[in-house]
Amino acid sequence: MVDSLTQISRMSQSTTRSSTEYPLQSVFIKWGSVAALLGGVCFVSPLAGLAFFVVFAVAGAVWRPGEPALAYCLAFQWLFIVTGYFYFCVTGAYPEDGIVGDIDAAVLLCLAGLIALAAGMRSGIAVLAKTVDNSRPNSKDWQTPYDIPRLFWLTIAFGAVNWFTEISPMLIWFDGAQIIYRLLQFRHLFFFLLLLTVIRRQHGFDYGAVAFLVYLVPALTSHMSAFSGPFIVLFLAAVSEWRPWSRHGWERWRSNRAYRHAAVIAMLLVVMGLVWTGGVKGVWRPRVLSGEVSGSPLDKAFAFTATVAETAPNIRVGSAGHDLSKRMSSDVGYFADTLARVPVVVPHANGNLTWRAVNHVLKPRILFPDKENLGSDSWLVELYAGRAAAGWESNTSIALGYMAEFYIDYGIPGMFVALFTLGTLVGLLYRSAILFCPSYDLYRAVVFGLAAHFSTYGAELAKMTGGLLQTYIIFGGLLLVLGRPIHRFLLTPQASIAVPKRRRPWKAIVHVRSR
Repeated sequence: MVDSLTQISRMSQSTTRSSTEYPLQSVFIKWGSVAALLGGVCFVSPLAGLAFFVVFAVAGAVWRPGEPALAYCLAFQWLFIVTGYFYFCVTGAYPEDGIVGDIDAAVLLCLAGLIALAAGMRSGIAVLAKTVDNSRPNSKDWQTPYDIPRLFWLTIAFGAVNWFTEISPMLIWFDGAQIIYRLLQFRHLFFFLLLLTVIRRQHGFDYGAVAFLVYLVPALTSHMSAFSGPFIVLFLAAVSEWRPWSRHGWERWRSNRAYRHAAVIAMLLVVMGLVWTGGVKGVWRPRVLSGEVSGSPLDKAFAFTATVAETAPNIRVGSAGHDLSKRMSSDVGYFADTLARVPVVVPHANGNLTWRAVNHVLKPRILFPDKENLGSDSWLVELYAGRAAAGWESNTSIALGYMAEFYIDYGIPGMFVALFTLGTLVGLLYRSAILFCPSYDLYRAVVFGLAAHFSTYGAELAKMTGGLLQTYIIFGGLLLVLGRPIHRFLLTPQASIAVPKRRRPWKAIVHVRSR
């Protein structure tokens, strides 16, 4: 009898803990069920209904209070999985031409893959739950009162560099180019931290607006769609403050504002995607690559604005929607063709692609300068999907997608085991990052930086895992050395600090009560 009561008590505590750590889990299951019913009816497809249910289920399964990074990764990948299929349901034609495989099967496997990833992430987080809980403040009760002007000037100091020069890590130090890339990425943490602090406190919007422009203008000079980066940072900062489960009036009011802001930014990103693919990309990219557009980053920003004004009136919504859907659905098309060719035409790789990724990750170029360059990924598309793809000769790399690579290596059952393992690794990195962060808000910024390497569905396995681990190691090293001085510099003058004594640097978590 006592044992039964003890077991029931433990089950109750586990359920309470899960609902506290993942407050959107149950409500998203309900929302997902309604969305599945409506989506299935509207698109006249059970698979479309299942797709809506899956995105709510996986997002709710990994969304922790104030930490939407993992949910963003899975939801963003979901967009690339289902966009082409939804377009097919509406128009009757898939946006990607020449597909010989079964699109329905590819979409279904990818949706199941997202579930396996989410389960792995939860497993990785759970492994470190006790260690992390004993070494950090409660994220719901403790917030860091960083000084907005200090954050602003630090953000501007890092971001203004791109206004005067274009940094090319490959030309600076070829063997250490990836290290330079990660150091450049580290400065974006302060940009995210500034926007997060401004949104939370609901003041200092002028600082946030100026910093946003400082980071946006150089991004406009890229021949890629890099201009979406600052908007994604703003979106994640806004949605980080979305807490619909809160019972506090002020927090719910602030949450509603954050939700509306995030919705506006999301719609703006869709419009930007339509404008970019519908006309600007075809004009702007050749001008940049040919050298027609030159000068300072500000000059290029004006040139980009002029290009948008020139091409926008000629953009047709239907054509732009088709182009955007085609761009977002090509990776699922490759996966469908891969399902048709492997193992009928090309045999399974039996783990060779995974070992290629592991070997690449375990040999940093700075220590192994003779390491083979991965080069273009287009050969994977040509070999396993049977599709012609521009490669290194055109300075182009077209990835097959890491889910397709896992299928090539292990087949359908093994693919899900590999995805669960990858999700576990991501969960471990994600949760352990707080052990070297001097404050909870800096941790939220770090996991935002990590999320950037796991948000692309069509990423190549070796490059994705390599970038993820490199970012984790370099960010961790920087914060172990500079984290506490940076934290003290950014604190408001009135803030009090309580740092546990005689603890290792990565366990010296700063306790600052929100005022």
